[in-house]
This record gives sequence, structure tokens and C-alpha cells, in this order.
Amino acid sequence: TLLKMLLVFFIISTWRQSRTRGDFSPNQSYLKLTKKVDKLIAEWEPEPLVENIPVTTQSLLCPPIIIGIPDIRPKILYGEPALRFTESMEGEAMIYPKDIRTVTNLDSINFGGLIGDKRIKL
Repeated sequence: TLLKMLLVFFIISTWRQSRTRGDFSPNQSYLKLTKKVDKLIAEWEPEPLVENIPVTTQSLLCPPIIIGIPDIRPKILYGEPALRFTESMEGEAMIYPKDIRTVTNLDSINFGGLIGDKRIKL
């Protein structure tokens, strides 16, 4: 029975404590806090999320364009020619042979080189 009385006392004290939290005068500390918060908000300046892009990486903004079939060694347009090709209306820009680069595709499921095989084409 002592345990029950302690439990009842604990419940009543917890209930009263949550109702009587007025140990401070609400108009003084609340106003000080809001003034501090307003002052901090007025002084705050956001930092940029991304730094300015250097000139050396600006060519990455225009991704390479694959010309032809996805082969082990695809031909791509890269940089200025790719930008010129994408900005033209419906791809009307001329593609010069000197602008085409042949690269090695290391990220391909064509490990057997079967995509470009003319005997397998339908």
C-alpha cells in the first residue's frame, strides 16, 4: 500500500508541476528573447550553397553527345561543338569531322562488342 500511495503522490505532483510552470514573469524574459532573435535574424546573411564555377570546369556544363550507336569506342561531340549543336534549332548545326572524338567507353554492358556487329543487327 505504501507503493500505491507513493505512486499516487508522484502522479499528482507531476500533474500539478506541468500546470504550475509560471515561476518567471512571462512578459520580461519572452520579450528579451524575441528581441535577441529579431536582432540575430536581422544580422544574418546566408552563405552561398555552391561556389562560383571555375572556367576549367565550365565545359562540364554541356555534357558530351554520343553520335551513332553505343559501341566500345563511341564517337562523341564535346565542349564547344556540342554546345553549338544543342543550342541550334532541332540540331541544324553542322557537325564537322574534326569535332568528333573517338573515346573508350568503360561503362558499357557491351563487353563482348556485340552491339556494333552487323551480323547480329535485325
